[in-house]
Amino acid sequence: MPKGVPMSSAAKKKAALTRCVNKCKKSQTSSAKKKKASKRSAAKKRANANPWIAHVKKVAAEKGLSYKDALKVASPSYVKA
Repeated sequence: MPKGVPMSSAAKKKAALTRCVNKCKKSQTSSAKKKKASKRSAAKKRANANPWIAHVKKVAAEKGLSYKDALKVASPSYVKA
């Protein structure tokens, strides 16, 4: 509605309801993004906690290989803890 034009009470209620709904949608999406981000960081921590993956990444970095190729090369040099 243009500025300066008086609104009916029904229009005011509808506008207030629309603002409320939009506010709720925004808060839901932001909390969903936070949950998703925390899941990603938890998965990252778990991946770093795996000694085999750490060994493969180390071998790949040392020898300049792709991760796929390093999986094959790293196997003989890996010692289980």
